[in-house]
Amino acid sequence: MSKGRMIRDEVMEEKYIPTVEDIKSVMDEYPFLDVGSFHTDEYSKLTYMRSMTREESEDELRERMKENRDSMLEEREVKQFQFCCWWFAKLVSWGYVETPNMGSYGLKHIAEKHRGEYISNGMLITAAIFMGLNWRHYGGTNPNVEIAIPKRTLFYKYTMRKLYGENWGRTEVEKKVLNELKMIEEENYEYSPESSIEV
Repeated sequence: MSKGRMIRDEVMEEKYIPTVEDIKSVMDEYPFLDVGSFHTDEYSKLTYMRSMTREESEDELRERMKENRDSMLEEREVKQFQFCCWWFAKLVSWGYVETPNMGSYGLKHIAEKHRGEYISNGMLITAAIFMGLNWRHYGGTNPNVEIAIPKRTLFYKYTMRKLYGENWGRTEVEKKVLNELKMIEEENYEYSPESSIEV
């Protein structure tokens, strides 16, 4: 069994709660990952940040880069990371996917619906990397990554209704999908925030 699979199983069963040290291990490997975005090099990171606000000097941008990195180790962000690790473990338990197929920013919004609280793009990406999911950066100054997630998930419910409206789910095929998702949600999708460790 691979290390990634072992970690996913232990996290899903709450035998292991990911820690600050796990976040640091990912940060060490990817120095341009921060609480809000992922980039492969400093130039792309600075270019992206400059596109968001042109009033800051390069020194100010670098300071904000440091602040965004440091905030990944704060209690709120650690709890986001812990939830996302558990969430990814649960999704992957329904079927492993080799090819990245869903954007991190869209996934973060789905994760927020499950958690009922805000989750940053960077902490979701950090969790995906730590949990051993296949992923890839979109390239250039894009702040997001694409992550391999099974299609048989609650992602469908929210995505399809966002694309096609609240009436999606009325055909027999759509009803079958929703019934399966409802069964998964009711029987297998329980997360206890109290299981998170104090940091």
